[in-house]
Amino acid sequence: MIGKDNRSELYTRIVVVASELFRRQGIKRVTMDDVAHGLRMSKRTIYEIFREKEQLVTACVKYQRQEFQQQVELYQRQCSNVLESALHTLYYAMKQYAETSKQFFEDVSIYPQIKELIKQDRENRREASFEFFKLGVRQGIFIPDLDYNIIAILNENQTRMLVENASFKSYPITEVAETILMTFFRGIVTDKGRRILDKFYQDHHHQ
Repeated sequence: MIGKDNRSELYTRIVVVASELFRRQGIKRVTMDDVAHGLRMSKRTIYEIFREKEQLVTACVKYQRQEFQQQVELYQRQCSNVLESALHTLYYAMKQYAETSKQFFEDVSIYPQIKELIKQDRENRREASFEFFKLGVRQGIFIPDLDYNIIAILNENQTRMLVENASFKSYPITEVAETILMTFFRGIVTDKGRRILDKFYQDHHHQ
């Protein structure tokens, strides 16, 4: 019987290791035996924490999203305006995408729990995106005379295109992301925003 403290520690350890395996190799290709081997523990121990693979995969996706959100919040605290924060987030996300197997993105769609999780995440992100743009307007970075409800929806759909549109499969996802987001921002920034955008692009392009 696993004690409560040990169970919590085991849960975290399994999720961290399994997340990396899924991200690098894809979900279908990684078996519970592979996870057990990576952890150097018995598969039986893993099944005491996670009764099935889908439960483990869901926990891993939640963990990855929490890690990403923590990084976003760090940029928000460190940056002097919303555009710099968003651009740092963009480049961090591109690095994560570049290190993630395309198979992973294809595999997550087969799990109902994860599809629902992604749906809820998109709905929450749309509201956060709207607030982000409103703050950018107040900071003099985004053009004020636009409907940012529409802009938030456009931003959501463009982000979705990165992993769902087959037309981009022959291009590196980092290049596609940079092209989409840079042209998107350039269309809604003020002169102040354009200067921030140009300087950031000059400093970080191809990094």
